[in-house]
Amino acid sequence: MWHNVRAKELEANKNMLAAAKLRTEGAQKAAKEAYDDEVTRQTLNINQYVLVQLFNRTKFQPKFLGPFKIVNKGIFDTYKLMGPDMKLVKALVHRDRLKLVTGNTSTDRWWYKPNKRQRDELEGEMEPDSSSDTAL
Repeated sequence: MWHNVRAKELEANKNMLAAAKLRTEGAQKAAKEAYDDEVTRQTLNINQYVLVQLFNRTKFQPKFLGPFKIVNKGIFDTYKLMGPDMKLVKALVHRDRLKLVTGNTSTDRWWYKPNKRQRDELEGEMEPDSSSDTAL
């Protein structure tokens, strides 16, 4: 590591502050490279199932709601979702709030029973899918 060699040279010349700054910068670069190597961003595709993170929840409520099917991909990592009741979510959901479903993706019902407030919120955010109405 070149920054350690240069830091030792600076210490030999009694320039401790510059040596400390150089070591800190080198450590920051090494930590960033290690983090970037470890973190891989999962790509989400249309027709995959995801869970949506709930931010305003109480103590015993689940952290994620779902499963939702990805119907369309928007700009800036946003996605249009469809719930298990075949209704589209009105708002686009950002990638940071989504978690890919692994394993069993049975979507005939919600994976838990939402309370009244959550049902009201979902009904307010969702609109009926026109394609499901014409299929009947």
